[in-house]
Amino acid sequence: MSILSSLTLLNDTLVGKSRDYTAGRGEFYNFEKAAEFVGISPAQAIMIEIAKKTTRLDSLIRLLECGEVPANESMKDTLLDLADCQYC
Repeated sequence: MSILSSLTLLNDTLVGKSRDYTAGRGEFYNFEKAAEFVGISPAQAIMIEIAKKTTRLDSLIRLLECGEVPANESMKDTLLDLADCQYC
């Protein structure tokens, strides 16, 4: 996969998720609403998302190292999700 096609995929993923998750209410709406719901700051909500995605990536790597194939989540999907967090 070329750099350009990778960046295009990342852009398409980020734009699509933003549209799905925020319904036009601002790019940080989902983090702000989640933070409000549990009584933390939006920055803390973002940090939790990054930690979850990093932990998921670690689990996928461990499965692959043991010769197992993840059944429901690919590393590609996890890395795209993690890349999405860098724009928070």
